[in-house]
Amino acid sequence: MSTRKLIAVEGQQRPYPEGVWAVFMPDGFPSGVMNASAKVGDDPVKAAREFWETSTEAIKHLAAGYRIELVSRDRWRNELLPIHLGSTPMAGGPR
Repeated sequence: MSTRKLIAVEGQQRPYPEGVWAVFMPDGFPSGVMNASAKVGDDPVKAAREFWETSTEAIKHLAAGYRIELVSRDRWRNELLPIHLGSTPMAGGPR
Protein backbone atom coordinates (compact mmCIF):
# COMPACT_ATOMS: atom_id res chain seq x y z
CA MET A 1 0.00 0.00 0.00
CA SER A 2 1.34 3.41 -0.96
CA THR A 3 1.47 6.06 1.75
CA ARG A 4 0.70 9.62 0.79
CA LYS A 5 3.69 11.82 1.51
CA LEU A 6 1.88 15.17 1.32
CA ILE A 7 -1.09 16.57 3.22
CA ALA A 8 -3.20 19.66 2.68
CA VAL A 9 -2.14 22.22 5.28
CA GLU A 10 -3.73 25.66 5.13
CA GLY A 11 -4.53 25.26 1.43
CA GLN A 12 -1.08 23.97 0.39
CA GLN A 13 0.29 20.49 -0.15
CA ARG A 14 3.08 20.01 2.40
CA PRO A 15 5.14 17.12 3.79
CA TYR A 16 3.77 15.52 6.98
CA PRO A 17 6.42 17.04 9.27
CA GLU A 18 5.22 20.54 8.35
CA GLY A 19 1.69 19.96 9.68
CA VAL A 20 0.22 19.51 13.14
CA TRP A 21 -3.32 19.00 14.37
CA ALA A 22 -4.32 21.86 16.66
CA VAL A 23 -7.21 21.25 19.03
CA PHE A 24 -9.34 24.24 20.01
CA MET A 25 -11.68 24.52 22.99
CA PRO A 26 -15.26 25.73 22.43
CA ASP A 27 -14.17 29.32 23.19
CA GLY A 28 -11.57 29.15 20.41
CA PHE A 29 -8.45 28.87 22.55
CA PRO A 30 -5.89 26.29 21.42
CA SER A 31 -5.79 23.47 23.96
CA GLY A 32 -3.52 20.84 22.44
CA VAL A 33 -1.52 19.66 19.49
CA MET A 34 -0.71 16.37 17.77
CA ASN A 35 1.76 15.66 14.97
CA ALA A 36 0.30 14.92 11.56
CA SER A 37 0.86 11.34 10.45
CA ALA A 38 0.15 8.94 7.63
CA LYS A 39 -2.28 7.14 9.94
CA VAL A 40 -4.77 10.03 9.91
CA GLY A 41 -3.60 11.96 6.83
CA ASP A 42 -5.55 15.18 6.53
CA ASP A 43 -8.85 13.72 7.77
CA PRO A 44 -10.13 15.65 10.82
CA VAL A 45 -12.45 12.82 11.91
CA LYS A 46 -9.57 10.33 12.04
CA ALA A 47 -7.40 12.94 13.78
CA ALA A 48 -10.08 13.55 16.42
CA ARG A 49 -10.35 9.80 17.08
CA GLU A 50 -6.56 9.58 17.40
CA PHE A 51 -6.31 12.64 19.67
CA TRP A 52 -9.09 11.58 22.04
CA GLU A 53 -8.23 7.87 21.68
CA THR A 54 -11.77 6.61 20.98
CA SER A 55 -14.62 7.51 18.66
CA THR A 56 -16.89 7.99 21.67
CA GLU A 57 -14.56 10.52 23.30
CA ALA A 58 -14.00 12.30 19.97
CA ILE A 59 -17.75 12.62 19.35
CA LYS A 60 -18.30 13.84 22.92
CA HIS A 61 -15.68 16.58 22.58
CA LEU A 62 -16.71 17.65 19.06
CA ALA A 63 -20.38 17.80 20.13
CA ALA A 64 -19.32 20.00 23.06
CA GLY A 65 -17.80 22.49 20.61
CA TYR A 66 -14.16 21.44 20.45
CA ARG A 67 -12.63 21.46 16.99
CA ILE A 68 -9.49 20.07 15.42
CA GLU A 69 -7.69 21.79 12.56
CA LEU A 70 -4.63 20.92 10.51
CA VAL A 71 -2.23 23.87 10.69
CA SER A 72 1.38 24.48 9.78
CA ARG A 73 3.99 23.76 12.42
CA ASP A 74 5.16 27.38 12.02
CA ARG A 75 1.67 28.73 12.73
CA TRP A 76 1.41 26.53 15.83
CA ARG A 77 4.80 27.63 17.11
CA ASN A 78 4.50 31.35 16.30
CA GLU A 79 0.80 32.10 16.76
CA LEU A 80 -1.08 29.38 18.64
CA LEU A 81 1.49 28.08 21.14
CA PRO A 82 1.94 31.50 22.81
CA ILE A 83 -1.84 31.73 23.21
CA HIS A 84 -1.93 28.15 24.56
CA LEU A 85 0.77 29.04 27.09
CA GLY A 86 -1.06 32.24 28.06
CA SER A 87 1.64 34.65 26.97
CA THR A 88 -0.38 36.25 24.18
CA PRO A 89 -4.04 37.21 24.61
CA MET A 90 -6.41 36.20 21.85
CA ALA A 91 -8.34 39.09 20.28
CA GLY A 92 -11.77 39.29 21.88
CA GLY A 93 -10.91 36.53 24.33
CA PRO A 94 -11.30 36.58 28.10
CA ARG A 95 -7.57 36.89 28.86
